[in-house]
Amino acid sequence: MIDTAIVRRVIELARFRENAYRTYMNTHFPNDPTIDLGADHHLDSKEFQQYNKYDRELIHYLLELNYENVLDLEALMFLGRGDDSSFSAARDYLAETYPSSEGKGIAVDYLSSKGPLADYLESGLELLWFPVFTVSHGGTVIFYSFLKNGFTHP
Repeated sequence: MIDTAIVRRVIELARFRENAYRTYMNTHFPNDPTIDLGADHHLDSKEFQQYNKYDRELIHYLLELNYENVLDLEALMFLGRGDDSSFSAARDYLAETYPSSEGKGIAVDYLSSKGPLADYLESGLELLWFPVFTVSHGGTVIFYSFLKNGFTHP
């Protein structure tokens, strides 16, 4: 079963990273968004440091999760970006690809390398639960959803 609290936290961390990246690029490369992040001389800038901080936080959080949660996140990401037609099929494929917890690091590397990770996870949630909408209340994002496909909310 997908732990929606974990998914929400990963989405939050991925959004922080995405926004920091956008700030970095807009500050240092406003006319050329195709510059490789690691190939420039602005790595010591506060904008890059902020991006790097959020990137490390995301990776650290993913590494702290158990093997099953990481595979659930990757399956949800696959579903959300259109690689699989069902969460179960994606989850089964990943369990075969990474048959033991030793594959968790590989899965974390793969997840954390995706710039639009938050978008993929949100799209995956929308496919499993409909409709998914968010309400911001005092800085806290609250997710509301109606469940389908036999999944339950923890």
